[in-house]
Amino acid sequence: MKMNKRRIALLMGTLLAATTAAYASVTPQQVALGGIEPGMSLEQAKSLGGEVIYADYEKTLFKNGLIVKVDDKRPDIVEEIVLKTGEVKTPAGITLGMSADKLNDAYGQADKVEVDRDDTEYKYRTADGRKEIEFTVKDGVIAKISCELRD
Repeated sequence: MKMNKRRIALLMGTLLAATTAAYASVTPQQVALGGIEPGMSLEQAKSLGGEVIYADYEKTLFKNGLIVKVDDKRPDIVEEIVLKTGEVKTPAGITLGMSADKLNDAYGQADKVEVDRDDTEYKYRTADGRKEIEFTVKDGVIAKISCELRD
């Protein structure tokens, strides 16, 4: 009986380790673009983003290509950061135009991969699930990066 319990415990431990190793768990600091993180204040984002070329009640567009969107319920908190043009980098050095192959080196295996007709989305979440960074890939190249607060 004791031997069976040990085998079961060993098996469960091995399965847990395999499950943990199967997915990337990015740190909250890795979910950022140009130093701007979801959850920080809009004022902090503006001090890091550089020149503002457009702003309204829900989004701020920076000259470097970053689009910062605020939370509807908390208009002073950054909810999402999007990059479709420009050379802004993630903390891991990933930027638009890079090969999708760089993602595994920088972040490991994605938590979720969604394949559409025209593109593929690679999503990486923090361990607590509160933040997510997503890379949209077209023809093997990163075409869009977004970071989101998920609470």
